[in-house]
Amino acid sequence: MITVEEVEELLEAHFPGDEVIVEDMTGTSDHFALTITSARFEGLPLLEQHRLVHEACKDEMQGNGGDIHALKIKTRTP
Repeated sequence: MITVEEVEELLEAHFPGDEVIVEDMTGTSDHFALTITSARFEGLPLLEQHRLVHEACKDEMQGNGGDIHALKIKTRTP
């Protein structure tokens, strides 16, 4: 099981200095809602923004043997 804090740390490592908000959507520590505000998203299509987030979480996704089953992603620019 992965905690909200661990997901936050994981994302903060990939998006240093950016705003990262993580919520456990179901209370089961496998469905998370993410809101990330980053200048890295500037000018990128939404699909590419989400790919960056998925890349940061790929080792923790269930298909790769991790604990995360689903991510609800909201990306923003400052």
